[in-house]
Amino acid sequence: MLFLMGSTALPIMTVSGYYDGATQIYEFAWADSFHFSRFYKGESFYASLARHEHYLASHIGLRSGMRVLDVGCGVGGPALEIARFSDVTIVGLNNNDFQVGRARRYTKKAGLDDRVTYVKGDFMKLSEQFGENSFDAGTPRF
Repeated sequence: MLFLMGSTALPIMTVSGYYDGATQIYEFAWADSFHFSRFYKGESFYASLARHEHYLASHIGLRSGMRVLDVGCGVGGPALEIARFSDVTIVGLNNNDFQVGRARRYTKKAGLDDRVTYVKGDFMKLSEQFGENSFDAGTPRF
């Protein structure tokens, strides 16, 4: 994409292009869970992420069998952990095809593709994409 300013053309990275390029850097730093969490003494990085995701699932009252929307799901790490912990079905929503593709691969590898799915969409148009009252809960962003 080019942004024209007078006679000078400046390249501008689109939002999608940014996430296409940054995703692997995020995965290097945060694995498949793009959020921060507190570490307790002696706790591993991955254990702290899982504990934080379990805390959130418990705090929003997820129960077995619920249908949950994960808005801005990234590459699906929190959705997978929360689905395992809470025995819920999760639909991850993301505006980036690259991240949706990676989330689907991680989910298939985890054997959870029957309980966790991903779609590309716009969080400002949830009713149009899913209909009214399609979910029992939504995961908070970290």
